[in-house]
Amino acid sequence: MLFQKLIIITALSFFLLLDATHGTPLLRTTNADSSSSNSAVEENKERRVLQEEFCASGFIMDIFCIDRGNLLDRPSIVSLSAQGPSEHTLHCLVDIGVCIRSGYEMLKEKSNGNGFDRLLKFDDSGNTMVLEEARKAGSSRLGCSTCGTDGAQRKGFFATAIGVLEDSNG
Repeated sequence: MLFQKLIIITALSFFLLLDATHGTPLLRTTNADSSSSNSAVEENKERRVLQEEFCASGFIMDIFCIDRGNLLDRPSIVSLSAQGPSEHTLHCLVDIGVCIRSGYEMLKEKSNGNGFDRLLKFDDSGNTMVLEEARKAGSSRLGCSTCGTDGAQRKGFFATAIGVLEDSNG
């Protein structure tokens, strides 16, 4: 089944918040440019009309693993299956070059509970934030070679993104 319209998160800056109820990273986007020229102000007004504020939560997976259909480091698991996102390791997400370079997407559970669909595609700033926060959540003690030692997560990176969406078709 084809995934719903892919949406790209665009913003000039990101801020991290922490969801106190679940302890999951909140990726917050804001437009940091308040524009000093009239043409920039007009461009910002037009951009706001085309953009939509959002708040979404879901598992984060690299595009390489999504597109290949099976998890790179666990090939017996279908990427978008019911267990795929929760079994996707932080090692794969943040250590493997091809996975990092492919970028990241947020996934949402299908309404029937039978797997996941693509929800959001992060832009370069969002990809950087995902990479940084996933490395904080993971641990080198748990198989993530580029993670620190304070994190306790091994697999299934879940986050909440808050920001502005831009339709990739327009």
